[in-house]
Amino acid sequence: MAKTKDKPAKPAKKSVKAKGKIAVNAVETTSAATLHASPEALDPGWALSPVVTSTPSPPELKGIPITIEDLYEFQLAGDPNVSPDGRQVAVSVTTIDRDSNEYRAAIWRFPLDGGAPVRLTSGRWADGSPRWSPDGEWLAFTSKRETTSAQIWILPTGGGEARQLTNLDNGASDFDWAPDSRRVVFTSQVDAAKADPESDVRVITSARYKFDGQGFLDDKMRHLWTVDALAETPEPVQLTSGPFNHGSPRWSPTGREIAFVANRDQDWEMSSVSDLWTIPASGGEPRRLTDGKGSFGSPAWSPDGT
Repeated sequence: MAKTKDKPAKPAKKSVKAKGKIAVNAVETTSAATLHASPEALDPGWALSPVVTSTPSPPELKGIPITIEDLYEFQLAGDPNVSPDGRQVAVSVTTIDRDSNEYRAAIWRFPLDGGAPVRLTSGRWADGSPRWSPDGEWLAFTSKRETTSAQIWILPTGGGEARQLTNLDNGASDFDWAPDSRRVVFTSQVDAAKADPESDVRVITSARYKFDGQGFLDDKMRHLWTVDALAETPEPVQLTSGPFNHGSPRWSPTGREIAFVANRDQDWEMSSVSDLWTIPASGGEPRRLTDGKGSFGSPAWSPDGT
């Protein structure tokens, strides 16, 4: 009797319902599944936007390519501050010192009518943040002159030498003139209780203990200070206290109050809230102006102080 070979069973076909305009038949085999798309799926009728097809070619660049040496020729102007009479502007101009490989900055005065500019500081240090006094007689700025941290200096606009206004261990910044053109408010960090100088152990007790560009904060808090700029021996006075950071101080038009930004809640480290506050310029208890439900900043008084 002749033997016959069994024919292999044909793979079963399953019909898959179409979704949208694509119909698919799946053929099951022991190795893989083969998909067949309908003609509508292969050519949906899409077309390129005229914006794409009509995009012009980039212009041909001409000139000399920038090199590393060109960086030493750059002069970067920033932080402009217009004088009270509106006739001139003070600007910090930054350059790169080739020999020391460091940034330097000088304070310049530019007439707004287009006249010749005048350099007010030598540019040997990093001088920045120029601010006119309300009467236009003084120009305050920050500088690292023989100090590790930037301090506040003042310069008579009629000519003369600059003199140092602050000399705090953690420097001074974010300052503002009082309406009387005599007092200045600023911020500076205050050291926490000193750790054991014999120990190299750093104890972290804060959720915000380190910032890029600053390193370890060592539980330092930023507070408000005031100083009499015209005193023979200026003595800064600390206004705020407590385990909170304060910033953006601004004098009221009357000179009796100072507005600032802070989160003075006990859980401030775990919150993004920042409120507007005021404090008497002579010191006292801060008064919160906002409701503690948002992030407020950049306080600016109305001209009448209300």
